[in-house]
Amino acid sequence: MTDLLTLKAYAKLNLGLRVLGLRDDGFHELHTHMHTIGLFDELTFQKTSENSSIAMVPEVDFPLEKNLVYKAIRLFQEKSGVSENVHCKLKKAIPMGAGLGGGSSDAAATLVALNQLLQTNISDETLASWGAELGSDIPFFIYGGFACARGRGEKLLPLISTYKRHHFVVMVPPIECSTPQVYQSWDAHFSTIPRRRISCEQMDHQNDLQAAACHRYPELNPYGRLIQSAPTELKGMSGSGSAWYAGFPNQEEAEAYRNELETLVDDAQIYCVKTV
Repeated sequence: MTDLLTLKAYAKLNLGLRVLGLRDDGFHELHTHMHTIGLFDELTFQKTSENSSIAMVPEVDFPLEKNLVYKAIRLFQEKSGVSENVHCKLKKAIPMGAGLGGGSSDAAATLVALNQLLQTNISDETLASWGAELGSDIPFFIYGGFACARGRGEKLLPLISTYKRHHFVVMVPPIECSTPQVYQSWDAHFSTIPRRRISCEQMDHQNDLQAAACHRYPELNPYGRLIQSAPTELKGMSGSGSAWYAGFPNQEEAEAYRNELETLVDDAQIYCVKTV
């Protein structure tokens, strides 16, 4: 039995997102395509006789009880009945407030890691249902890959990826977007636009939250204009922002566009990553 386990928590892109309206439970009804990409945080878990703890690299001044990894540890203990504590070293690489799902992916990786480390043999389906109590994106990250998500994001239909050879240039401006504030912007300014329900096959790359994010954070617009000029049809904003992406069918075209972007932008993080 191992006492140490390291997992990667991959980021995601929303390759199209439709907001279909406000639900009775206060959440928004969504329809989105999500794909994991090769940008990841690294989490190392170790059993401990002390209280559960998290060390973040680089260090972030963030209350422990609000950390999604800590919440996932406590949730796993509560649901599984296993009270054993762990220490987590979390190496952050996924930018926060970017619409790339870093916090949700970390929480999902925590549930998967504890299941392996503590040998509880809980199914992925059960882990996903637990994770949905913490965040709408967490069930997706239990499985990863490519999926259509509905409901508030927790109802998943796995899809065969048409992006297996794609490389994505991801640009993250120095702006952290608050997801609740972006949805508030959508409610106030864009919710009256007629929407129609669409199937997974009809899903396109439009992101309904893009206009809402740019309305709430107008400083996003110059970065969006750059991405819109990318020589590809596969481009837009991920989730509620602030990250923008442009997808290419091969690594050479993606790296060429990344090099071009780097000459035009000096204050954003720019990645060239493959799908996972």
